[in-house]
Amino acid sequence: MLYNCSRLHFWRSNLEKDIGFLIKLIHDTVEKTANKELKKAGLTIAQFRVIVFFKEKATDKISQKELEDYFGVSHPTMVGIIKRMEKKGFVISKFDSEDGRIKNIYITPKGKSAYEEINFLKNKNEKKLISDIKNDEVKKLRELLTKMYENIK
Repeated sequence: MLYNCSRLHFWRSNLEKDIGFLIKLIHDTVEKTANKELKKAGLTIAQFRVIVFFKEKATDKISQKELEDYFGVSHPTMVGIIKRMEKKGFVISKFDSEDGRIKNIYITPKGKSAYEEINFLKNKNEKKLISDIKNDEVKKLRELLTKMYENIK
């Protein structure tokens, strides 16, 4: 069935009142913008998030299982991310010398420098996302989004 323009506009405007849909629109736009900028460095947003995780943990070694758990992705998904990052020289993977069942991921100097070079993009996009929003509103927004996340996980 074809929709005329006004009916489609009505449908979209009502859908955009749905909080989940608004969050999805924001997520998709942020991800698209970030992937476009990260592509220049040979990274995707998922790969950059792995690099950021290394930086936040202040370590050069993380188990693949820890990455899977933190990002809430399946084993095959993380294997694909790591393989592509390894191919590009951002990380290396090795089985643990004490427990051969554990696969450890190590960030390389190239991975560390990628963080330093690209982190400004993350900060720029964050600033753009919250421009024209007062600091107290941003604080409240973070609180509300955190509550929403806790409610549905």
